[in-house]
Amino acid sequence: MSQITAQRALEQYPEAVNHPDTWEFISHELRQYRSMVIRWSDERFTEYTILFSWPRSPFTMKSELFVTISGYGTSIFSIQPNVSITSATVERSFGVGEHTHAAVELARLLQEVMNRISSEKE
Repeated sequence: MSQITAQRALEQYPEAVNHPDTWEFISHELRQYRSMVIRWSDERFTEYTILFSWPRSPFTMKSELFVTISGYGTSIFSIQPNVSITSATVERSFGVGEHTHAAVELARLLQEVMNRISSEKE
């Protein structure tokens, strides 16, 4: 079994940033595979490893997105049209400073992914 080096991890899992292509890619992967892990950066000083999971529930029509940020915790977001995710939401959910650049950009990432998923919910 070979060891995964930092360089190999960088090559295999490039860093994602806020961009329409990123949001489309994440929502596409969630629709197809129901979960994914990304390395995300606010393009300044902050990097997070984020797990998105959109499980199918045979018992309810409610659709929820589970978001885990490594080292910060997991939150569950109800997928509905026009739900607002703000830096305050990010701070409450993950303990990331509310008015920091990272919190604002992370809120934007979550908002954009949720908008795309809610517009094409199964």
